[in-house]
Amino acid sequence: MAPFRATEENELERLKNRLLRNELARATVPELNARLRRAANEAAALAWFTAVPLLIFPALFEEKARTVFSQAARQYKIRERSRELLAV
Repeated sequence: MAPFRATEENELERLKNRLLRNELARATVPELNARLRRAANEAAALAWFTAVPLLIFPALFEEKARTVFSQAARQYKIRERSRELLAV
């Protein structure tokens, strides 16, 4: 029988991959893929240092993914506004 922490690590990896696939499916531009993968890895690393990583990870990743999407939207707006200003 595998040690509990090793089993938990495998479960965390499966959970991370499942939630990451869901977020990647929502991403409308390929440039977000690397950012979302990084967010998932960061959330998993942070969750791993808690007593209950499988419970903590989804909330951490959701928050980090939301940040990725909001930063991308903000960057898009800035690029659009810059194009408008340069066109004048």
